[in-house]
Amino acid sequence: MGSAISRRRLLQLMALSGAASLLGCGRAGEAAAPPRLGSVRGQLPRTWLQRLPDPWISTSVDTVGALTPDPPAPFDLLALSDGWALEDAARRWQPPAAPALRARLAPWVSDMAGPALPEVLLERALPVGVSPWVIVHRLPRRSAPPPSEGWGMLLDPELQGSLVLPSSPRVVMALAERLPNGLEDLPRLRRQAFSHDERHALNLLLAGEVLAAVCQLRWLVPLLRSDHRLQVLLPEQGTVLGWTVLVRPTGSPEPLPQPWVDAAWEPPLLARLARGGWLPPLPPGDLRPALATLPEELAAWMAPSPALLRRCVSLGPLDPEERQRLQRIWDAAAPPAGLSPRGGAWGRP
Repeated sequence: MGSAISRRRLLQLMALSGAASLLGCGRAGEAAAPPRLGSVRGQLPRTWLQRLPDPWISTSVDTVGALTPDPPAPFDLLALSDGWALEDAARRWQPPAAPALRARLAPWVSDMAGPALPEVLLERALPVGVSPWVIVHRLPRRSAPPPSEGWGMLLDPELQGSLVLPSSPRVVMALAERLPNGLEDLPRLRRQAFSHDERHALNLLLAGEVLAAVCQLRWLVPLLRSDHRLQVLLPEQGTVLGWTVLVRPTGSPEPLPQPWVDAAWEPPLLARLARGGWLPPLPPGDLRPALATLPEELAAWMAPSPALLRRCVSLGPLDPEERQRLQRIWDAAAPPAGLSPRGGAWGRP
């Protein structure tokens, strides 16, 4: 009898021990949340986001402020525009630790003689998308200014109050430097604006509320292939490049999901993304098969020639003194009371 009781007691202890182990595993599983990628809605192509590998979870928000509080929200990876990523980059982001991916980037991305990313982002971010700011308009072809007029087109009297400008004053000022009289023309340019809101520029254009807008080419590509009313101008004077970068918040132990990025840089996904307007900053040879699926003119806008790239710029970080100087110039160029366009708060590109 004693022996039987001893065996029964042993079985009970083993059962209790197993349950405790399972409970402990469950708690550990609950504590170890899956890694999270955060982005503003539309910052990354949906087709690419849907291929994010397990156990990663993608979270899209409406405003970048939800992604970049101080300290950063609990994300392991963020997709940001270059302007937002520049904010205190050395403190907030750790290196991407992806040398194989960085080695695949086009040489001009790090060539400081050209439109390279700022050095702090080269160290702390992985650029995954680039797009030029361009002019898109619906002017009748017979009255549209010639391409050689470039950014000066924005001062055309026909566009008075019928032009959508970028929401970032930094981008507007960088483009104004390419006007015939440089920043002296900034007051004229600001008086032209209907609003500062590139995200809704296409809706305004298609609704006939405005005649022209300045926005990143990536937003236009799907419509350009189907709506022949829209005309695009990438001025010969060069432009500002808009970047999307991946950053790893300081303190996150999660490595960057490199196979996921690799997949977007290879056929067939690369061609599919290009048809939607998305292009990574890879060498021309790597992009050629994807660009071959697009109309020739559109492909040339998405991947500008080396000569045109040398006339483009990427916006770098601002020290407090430079920020104040630009703010004074911006304020001095404000339209008269009653003519101020919608939007236009000082912000990041």
